[in-house]
Amino acid sequence: MFQFSIREVLWLTLVVALATGWLIHARSEQTDDQFLQIQLMEQRLQDTQDLILQLQAVKEQNLAAAASHSPVVVEASPASVEPADASESAPLGRHVRIVHRRLMKAL
Repeated sequence: MFQFSIREVLWLTLVVALATGWLIHARSEQTDDQFLQIQLMEQRLQDTQDLILQLQAVKEQNLAAAASHSPVVVEASPASVEPADASESAPLGRHVRIVHRRLMKAL
């Protein structure tokens, strides 16, 4: 009925093997990209949770200080310390304070 030469069968086998290999490679690349995105999202989530815990601790200190009418001393890392003089503060520091105030209101 159908007659194929050995050459035609070998070409067909080659084409199918190349197509299958290309599909497997493309699928594995997608999987790797998705895995990296998931890891990045988990890291960002952990960072956000740590920030929320720190802000809640500051809020509790502020509430305790307001109840006892004493000033609050918050320990900060050297990287997060802002200059005492407003003229020395960078524009970024202002944005950080605004975001901090908004987050404190949300908590």
